[in-house]
Amino acid sequence: FQSALPGLETLVHAFSGLRMILANGQPLPAYDFWGPSRVIPATINEFPYWSFLFADLHPHLIGMPLTALFLALLLVLVREYAVVGRLALRRGLSLLLFFSLLLGTLTSVNFWEAPTYLGLGVFGFVVAQYFGRGRVNWVLTVLAAIGYGALTYLLYYPFFANYVGVGASGVGLVRTPDEPGTWLLIWGFLGFVIVSWLFFAVQQPARARTTALGRVARPTGMERWLSLAVGKFNRLPRFLYLHRLLVQQPSLGYLFAIVLWPLLILVALLAWWLGYGVIALCVAPLGAAFLLMWRRGRASDAGTVFAALLISTGLAILAGTQIIFLKDFLAGGDWYRMNTLFKFFSQVWMLWGVAAAIVLPRFWRSVVVHADEVSHQEIVQEEALHGDAAAHAPPRTRTRGVSWPLRLGWTAIFVLLLIPSLAFLVLGTEDRVEDRFPGWRPAFGTLNGLDYMNQGVYTWSGRDQFGDELPPIEIQLMYDREAIDWLLANIHGNAVIVESSETDYYRAGSSRAASMTGLSSLRGFHEGEQRYGDVVGERNGLQVEFWNTPDPVRTMQLIHDLHVGLIYVGQIEEYLHPEGVQKIQRMAADGELSLLYQNDRVSIYGVPGELAQVAP
Repeated sequence: FQSALPGLETLVHAFSGLRMILANGQPLPAYDFWGPSRVIPATINEFPYWSFLFADLHPHLIGMPLTALFLALLLVLVREYAVVGRLALRRGLSLLLFFSLLLGTLTSVNFWEAPTYLGLGVFGFVVAQYFGRGRVNWVLTVLAAIGYGALTYLLYYPFFANYVGVGASGVGLVRTPDEPGTWLLIWGFLGFVIVSWLFFAVQQPARARTTALGRVARPTGMERWLSLAVGKFNRLPRFLYLHRLLVQQPSLGYLFAIVLWPLLILVALLAWWLGYGVIALCVAPLGAAFLLMWRRGRASDAGTVFAALLISTGLAILAGTQIIFLKDFLAGGDWYRMNTLFKFFSQVWMLWGVAAAIVLPRFWRSVVVHADEVSHQEIVQEEALHGDAAAHAPPRTRTRGVSWPLRLGWTAIFVLLLIPSLAFLVLGTEDRVEDRFPGWRPAFGTLNGLDYMNQGVYTWSGRDQFGDELPPIEIQLMYDREAIDWLLANIHGNAVIVESSETDYYRAGSSRAASMTGLSSLRGFHEGEQRYGDVVGERNGLQVEFWNTPDPVRTMQLIHDLHVGLIYVGQIEEYLHPEGVQKIQRMAADGELSLLYQNDRVSIYGVPGELAQVAP
């Protein structure tokens, strides 16, 4: 069965499979942990829980908690203007410093975050000013934007002065946009929640509100027109007729809102006709979210404005990935968009995840629960927040009378989308754990990421330095765990540690000592994507030579040239470099190296004068 309607083909196949299970007793196939992260062909579509469960410490994963902190700081900025109406000089400079520090950190961790959070910081400042004051101080905004960028650069000057984007080579046009049905498999649930709230929010009555400072914040012309046009869409001809009679001097924002919607509809139809179905799906919600950012009336608060800001940013990113991609080392092949979707989709997961957490409870209370007026408890809370002016304001209605069939239908769709979305939490977690820890596994609930090494065994096979295939070996991880614990307790400073030169041992742990202690290694993984090939190749050759050369004099020269302080000899080193291990042992016996630590399978040697050690 095939269909051009987004999601219909998948739904039919799902019901067909369900019928085979229920009617014929056919068992479910084994769950594919990788499947949810490889939805769009020739791309990577990870989401935060998948990334944390896979536990591969890539930049996009490291950046997630930093992103959460940035968004929290942005909410502080919006709420500051919402409550106080302005920023005191000291507080403003403090926020600027923290924003710059976070942007620099995000950029140095994951450069893909830089354009998003540079723009979000500046645009968020504009939106916060307008919401709190009804106008934007453009001189202050320009100065703040310049200071934002300049301070970020100064705080991270060593990074920016030395970083070279080796893989980046510009921007290209997407050859084939994504199929809407496939795209909705990723964004369908969050998109449903967000679009539902947008449709509800745009039709809320445009009424004035009293700010915390006692000022009256009147709804803009844009807000009034949007509320009436959407709320009265079933009587749109009469609304337009009355509009022509009554509105004599519309504001610029009012005219902008009038022109925007027909333009968005035209763009959406044109995009669908040209084959850009995802853009067609994004256009109308993007317009609604953009207009909601400038709402100042009673239906808005810091939370809704903040959510609209995040939603519109996410929609703009998703639409943009259908038009352009950032060129890297994969450009020219079938996987040319892999990193563009991988890195920018990860950003949208964070933006929309936070936005959905804000808007879903509001929508649920207002539409699904369907109370006619604000509860007494909420009035008390509003009085505490806004003062006596809130108590004298007329009661706010929650909804314009959503019928129970619509509420029931929405709830049914929500549940039908939620349940499959939660399936990965159970099935994906079990499949990943079983794949990573077959048999014995650490105690449930442990927060120590090294506990898998207590009894874990890893079977690995490879080739020696001459290219000859070696028999498989079972690596007992407990001995590495003991050695790593010793390094953490006794070695201070940033010593350079040498481990195996084998690169294919990547996720099994060839850099286990360096990666689990924070010590420097001779060559980091993925350096081929971050540095020019001749530099990486030269360092790789020196590391291979360190283990393969039989000459102790040359080995000591390499140790001094590379500032090596520690040499780690474990099971993988003995397996791949037996002659090199014997050479290290002879050098230790001759006094050129010091044996610092030893257990049944691991020995750690130190270079005299190259490291600071605390005696056990």
